[in-house]
Amino acid sequence: MTQSTLNPQRNYVEQILKLLSIDITLESLNQYQFLIWKNPFDPNSMQLTKHGYQIFRDKLTLEAKRFKIKPEHAKTKTYAIISKKMAGPFYFSPAYTLYAFDSRDSFMLSLMSGDLSQYLEQNSFRDN
Repeated sequence: MTQSTLNPQRNYVEQILKLLSIDITLESLNQYQFLIWKNPFDPNSMQLTKHGYQIFRDKLTLEAKRFKIKPEHAKTKTYAIISKKMAGPFYFSPAYTLYAFDSRDSFMLSLMSGDLSQYLEQNSFRDN
């Protein structure tokens, strides 16, 4: 196994650099790792920064499914738990909205009408 196989964040960064025709160097990998991911120190955390979301949406032209978040669910603890459960890249906007790029995550959230509490109870895509 390569390091990229063990590090989903790094794998995404490598693919992004290739698609954007940017030379893949240790410096560019590290720069984009911190630019794209909210928690670049946890390779399994798929939460995007605002810039990461914009890169996925505008540069890679990937479509994200949008879910409104109830204000009572917009808590740091909920965000931390969701970060461990989401299988693919996602972004929390300040306007109580979650954007999910992964079709499995989007499907499960759609089935639960975007209810984060129910999603957390039912989600079995990732282990804790």
